[in-house]
Amino acid sequence: MPSEEFDTALQQAFTRGEPGAILLGTLSLILLVGALYALAQNLQRLVNRVPAEPPAGAAATFWPGSLVLKVIFTALPAWLLLTAGLDALCFDGKLSFNHSAARAIIFSAALQLCLVGAILAGLRRRFLGTWQLGLDAWKTGYLRAGFWTYFSILPILAVIGLLQGLLQHGRLPDQEIYAVLMRIDSQGLLLLYLAVIALAAPFLEEIIFRGFLFGTLRSLFGYRRAALYSSLIFASLHQSVFAFLPIFCLALALCWLYEKSGSLWPSVVLHLLNNTVTAVFVLLLRQAIS
Repeated sequence: MPSEEFDTALQQAFTRGEPGAILLGTLSLILLVGALYALAQNLQRLVNRVPAEPPAGAAATFWPGSLVLKVIFTALPAWLLLTAGLDALCFDGKLSFNHSAARAIIFSAALQLCLVGAILAGLRRRFLGTWQLGLDAWKTGYLRAGFWTYFSILPILAVIGLLQGLLQHGRLPDQEIYAVLMRIDSQGLLLLYLAVIALAAPFLEEIIFRGFLFGTLRSLFGYRRAALYSSLIFASLHQSVFAFLPIFCLALALCWLYEKSGSLWPSVVLHLLNNTVTAVFVLLLRQAIS
């Protein structure tokens, strides 16, 4: 949809008081209030010079290069074989948009599962547990840490999004999540996609990119360079020019949260919250203009 038609449809939806538009406005207001509250609290801590607690430190993996290569060369062949079999059985011939979306969802989840499986197998060979990836026992404080960090970085993400919206003349970013959620017309496939991006992806990606990649780089380069390098890789793999900067900032916050708490769970909560809010926002936008 051209940007002019998109803007007109959205304005008409708000004028008519469409349920999707009302919910979209309500969600935006909740996020605004939460972000302003977090910003005020953080500024108060800065003015009062409240001493920061020392970081607990993320778990450094200290994995040798040979083991890292084993993880990669175990996961990739397994993924290629799995996807080739799925292509032959389920996705043979010309595909509709729904089938293409289903293929992309399943293949992405399969790659993440293969990588996580190879990482866990590597840990088992070294007689180490999942604590090496920061997956310690759950604590209720981890939920609050994830929510607080999300609302703390929300003003930064909002400013970046606003500037990008001006550059793109109101169009949504060129990222797969937006294209799929705006065009998919199968309810079952939509629920599957939401389950993957809102539940599975945050958990699996945190194990891969923070627990494994950031932890490995941290043992080699220290926290700052490891956070920078792993965040650049994470943002690049999302294959979106306009979404690169906000994803990079999010990845830095995820690394910081892992380093600060010493646990991967707060990062999982932050990642889950970010993906869920994004998905709900796009769905409400779609409902409002449809």
